[in-house]
Amino acid sequence: MIGVIFTGGTIGSSISDGYISTDPEMRYMLLKMYKESCGYDDFVTDAPCTILSENINCSDFVIIAEAVHKMMLGNVEGIILTHGSDTIQYTASFLSCIEEFTHIPVMVVCSNYVLTDNRANGLRNFSAAVDFIRNKCGNGVFVPYTGRDGITKIYYGNTLLRHHIYSDEIYTVNDCCYGDYAEGEFSPSGQANPCKNKLFPVPAGHGKYSDVLILYPYPGMKYPDIKEYKAVILCTYHSGTICTASEKLKEFMQNAVRYNIPVYLVGNGDGTDYESCRLYDGLGIKILKNITEITAYTELILQIN
Repeated sequence: MIGVIFTGGTIGSSISDGYISTDPEMRYMLLKMYKESCGYDDFVTDAPCTILSENINCSDFVIIAEAVHKMMLGNVEGIILTHGSDTIQYTASFLSCIEEFTHIPVMVVCSNYVLTDNRANGLRNFSAAVDFIRNKCGNGVFVPYTGRDGITKIYYGNTLLRHHIYSDEIYTVNDCCYGDYAEGEFSPSGQANPCKNKLFPVPAGHGKYSDVLILYPYPGMKYPDIKEYKAVILCTYHSGTICTASEKLKEFMQNAVRYNIPVYLVGNGDGTDYESCRLYDGLGIKILKNITEITAYTELILQIN
C-alpha cells in the first residue's frame, strides 16, 4: 500500500473563469487516471491542506511534515506528496531535513499543467513515483519530474535550485539526479548526492512567517534593515562571489555583528576563489559549503523556531 497526501497545487487544480484554482475533485482524477493507465489502486489518502503552492508558508511546512509522519506510522511502502511546482523545492528540502523521512521513499510530485491539459506531465511524474516505491529503488525524499525532453528523472529532494523565471524545468546542483526512467525502467545514475543537510525530528510547530532573510546579489545592491531577522543567507553569483567592495555590505555586516545576527553565504564552491572572496572572513560572513540556499533556509527555520 502506498500513501498519497494531497496539498493542492497545479496537479490538484482545474481552470475556472480563466484562472487556475485548486479543485478537490482533481485528486480523485489523478488516482483514476493512474488506475486506468496502470491498473494499480492500492492507495491510502490524506489531504491536510489545499493551497496553491505560491501561498505556502512555514506553518504549512509543519502541517505537511506531520501528515507525512502520521501516514508513515501506517506501515505504507512509501509516500507520495502532491504539490505545486512553484515552491516544490522548499517543501522537498524541508522534508529532506526530517530524520524520520530518510528511512522510506517520500516522493514529492507536481505537474506543469492541470491534468486535463495534454501537455501536463503530472501523471508521468506520479507514475514514476509509484514505480519507484513499488520497486524499492531508494529511501529518502525525492522529486520525480519529466522535463521538456520527455525524460523522467528522479532528483534528490535537497539539491533542487530555484526555477528560472518563465520556465517550469527543474534545476539542481551540478545537474545531479538520482536516476531516470528509460522505456519504463529505472536506471540509477550512480551520482552521489552532492549536498549535505542536517537532520531534525518532526517539528512541533511553527508560525506562518520566517525570521530568516535570503538575499540575492545584483549590481548596485542596497541592503535592508536587519533588526527583525534572526539569520541571513547571502546568495552569490555563479562564481561564488558577491560585491565585497560595497560600502553598503560593510554597513550591513557591522549591523549584523552589533545585533548578533549570523550571516551565511551559499554558492561559494571548492574551486579557486576570486580576490573579492578574501574579505568574507574579515566581514564576519560564514560560508556554507555543499548546500543550496533553499536547504540552508529550511535548516535555519528548523533550528531557530
